[in-house]
Amino acid sequence: MSIQKVTFEGGNVTSKIDSDLYHFLFSSDVGILEGLKSECGYTLANNTITFSDGYVSVYGRIIYIEHQTTIGVTPDSSKYGYVVLGVNTANNTINLYLKEQTGGYPSLTQTNLLTTAGLYEFVLCAYTKTTTSVTLSSYSRKLIQSDKKRVNDLDDNINNNYLPKQQTLNRVTGGTYTFSV
Repeated sequence: MSIQKVTFEGGNVTSKIDSDLYHFLFSSDVGILEGLKSECGYTLANNTITFSDGYVSVYGRIIYIEHQTTIGVTPDSSKYGYVVLGVNTANNTINLYLKEQTGGYPSLTQTNLLTTAGLYEFVLCAYTKTTTSVTLSSYSRKLIQSDKKRVNDLDDNINNNYLPKQQTLNRVTGGTYTFSV
């Protein structure tokens, strides 16, 4: 056992050490970095899903989705599907691919990459398809907010809901008043 320089000139930082630190700094969240670039927005036209640029963090592994990244969906059968960003630390690869299934959305492999090398599948968007069309489906994507935004939102919540507020009294009769809540 020894000590190791991490943020020093000449330090030898492995991707595992770097990703552990990023995962901690992103509050142990997995998702799209909110407010940075275009947050991996997407559109569908002519059976092709096109993404705008953005960053995704999967257990601290940072992936940049380039603007105009596309993936085609073939309307050859009735299925539910995801566009998946696959992060595989076992073989040090990232891939964008479709994962489909009939009767419902497919299950995902989501290995805890902090403790085990393996595959984590992160959904960028969901769709359904038939033999004639492809339609985007509603899917709640996980966004990672900056700590500053989280603190500001919490501060606003406290100010709006818990701090004393001055109320205006309305006199009804002598000694009787009302106020609005």
